[in-house]
Order: sequence, then C-alpha cells, then structure tokens
Amino acid sequence: MHPDHNIFKTFHKSFVQVEHILDQNRVLINEINQNQESKMPDNLTRNVGLIRELNNNIRKV
Repeated sequence: MHPDHNIFKTFHKSFVQVEHILDQNRVLINEINQNQESKMPDNLTRNVGLIRELNNNIRKV
C-alpha cells in the first residue's frame, strides 16, 4: 500500500470518530438545555451526569 493511502485512511477514521463524538455532544447539549428549561429537580439532577459525559467527550476531541 502507498504510504499516502495509509495516512488518508488513518485521517478518515479519526475524522469519523470525531464527527461521531460531536454528534453525541449535540444530543447531550440539547437534552441538557431541555432539562434546564424544565426546572424539574429530577431533570436538573440528571444534568450532572450529562454534563460530566459532555466534558469527557470534549477531552477526547
């Protein structure tokens, strides 16, 4: 295999992984916002875990 092909393949794989994490973050942010707007105690408590997950995802990217 040509070295450039391997570089492209690795880059593409990494890009797809980052894209997936960003999609997950978008979903998390939407849920966090909805929970915040609801002001329901259970939803606000759930946000703690969601924000933690979001922070972990950000560290990966």
